[in-house]
Amino acid sequence: MNAEQIIAEIEWLEQLFRLPDPRQPKISEWRKANRQNAATSRLEKLFRLADPRPIQISDWKTANQKRDETFADDPRFKLWRPDDV
Repeated sequence: MNAEQIIAEIEWLEQLFRLPDPRQPKISEWRKANRQNAATSRLEKLFRLADPRPIQISDWKTANQKRDETFADDPRFKLWRPDDV
């Protein structure tokens, strides 16, 4: 998803949650709920995108530490792990 698509999604969400115009007929509650569900699923899809920023050294270190803690008791992990860790 490129920047233009993200901007279009944000504009769509802004329109969705704008206060209704009193001159327009009322929208039934189930249609409002359907629109909000659609907005929620679009937001979920938007936030599932990969982070385009480059990975920093601290991010790698944190990921490696998490992996080491997760697999610390696994005997296969102990076979290839260096002794100084």
